[in-house]
Amino acid sequence: MDHNHINAATNKNILCTWELGGQLGHISRLAHITKALAGSGYSCSVALKDLSRASPFFSDHACQLYQAPVFLPKIKMQRPIVCLPDALLLSGYLKTVELQGLLQAWTNLINILNPSVLIMDYSPTAALAARNHPCRKIHVGTGYQQPVAGKPIKDWHPHQAQPELLQRQEDMVLATINQVLAIQHQDPLAQLSDIYAADYTLITTPPEFDLYADRRDGARYQSQIGPGSLEASVQFKPSQRPKVLAYLKPGHPR
Repeated sequence: MDHNHINAATNKNILCTWELGGQLGHISRLAHITKALAGSGYSCSVALKDLSRASPFFSDHACQLYQAPVFLPKIKMQRPIVCLPDALLLSGYLKTVELQGLLQAWTNLINILNPSVLIMDYSPTAALAARNHPCRKIHVGTGYQQPVAGKPIKDWHPHQAQPELLQRQEDMVLATINQVLAIQHQDPLAQLSDIYAADYTLITTPPEFDLYADRRDGARYQSQIGPGSLEASVQFKPSQRPKVLAYLKPGHPR
């Protein structure tokens, strides 16, 4: 990560967040970032969705761990999830009263820790809570969870896009968000992607794998931001053929 976007802060308090998604990619990304920042004299706090596997990643550097506010009820769709609004509707954005509590918890956490820089990995509610906080805002991730502010949300299956479904789902999410913002006497969002307004965006895949690559302006692409896995690295057999490493999730239907 380019430290120039950190150094502009007025103090050295950094908060990193992970709210949605699974597996270890989110934790390992933030662990590498906080290790680099801690080594440069910054005070780092990390709010994680899942703390159960965090210890091996953060044990070698000074970092304060917190439980991230998360939506616990388990809601399922009768079809595959195809877009960010789908994911949000399953994560507390379906009902005003549910999002209101989640947003208040994130607002409280951010106000208590009062970071100068907020680094968010798939953390839409943290971003929503920080809209009026003066901290510098940085989004980091693989791209599909980081839409471009002011631009339309994309279908996660662009070759099988369902624009009417996508618009309907986004309208539902946006209605819930704006109802909560009205209760808190805040200005409404014009579109869902407005949550992702940031000072800096770091995409940890090549542009070819970024769903929003054609819409980004000024984002940095950095495919390798850490020292690698905690496990042994993959050893490919000698060959002139292209090398492909697939990251598979157990139980995935495809």
